[in-house]
Amino acid sequence: MKKIIAGFIAFSLLFCFSFCVNATNDYRLWDDANLLTESEEEELLKSINEYSDKLGFEIIIITTSTLGLGSETDTGSFSFNYLESLARTYCEDYYDNYVNNENGIVFLRYVNNYDRYMRIATFGDLGEVFTEDKNDKIFDKIEGYLAPYST
Repeated sequence: MKKIIAGFIAFSLLFCFSFCVNATNDYRLWDDANLLTESEEEELLKSINEYSDKLGFEIIIITTSTLGLGSETDTGSFSFNYLESLARTYCEDYYDNYVNNENGIVFLRYVNNYDRYMRIATFGDLGEVFTEDKNDKIFDKIEGYLAPYST
């Protein structure tokens, strides 16, 4: 019986370690709105991984057409504060489920047939670094890159 238990534990540890070694950083890019081609996703993920590793915190980019509402929804009648709350919750849920680093930043792009919206959510100590003013500057710099996805 002891041999069976020891064998099971050894197998379990081997399985867990092999999973950890083969784990990827694919969670850093979630193109749920299907805005990117496969080659664009690969190139962007490569850059995200490089900068995340270099800077020592998680960089996550998410595109979504639902914002966790289950289907595309015209959120134009929602108050700005409610939309902000939905976006923050969406980012927090994603971060909590997929990321193990305390410090990180999530760039969220919400786009569907009804609405367009962007949000930056920070986690850990990065909230002190990425203030609303700095986030606005980031949005200004990347706005041109988002133009193909604005219509």
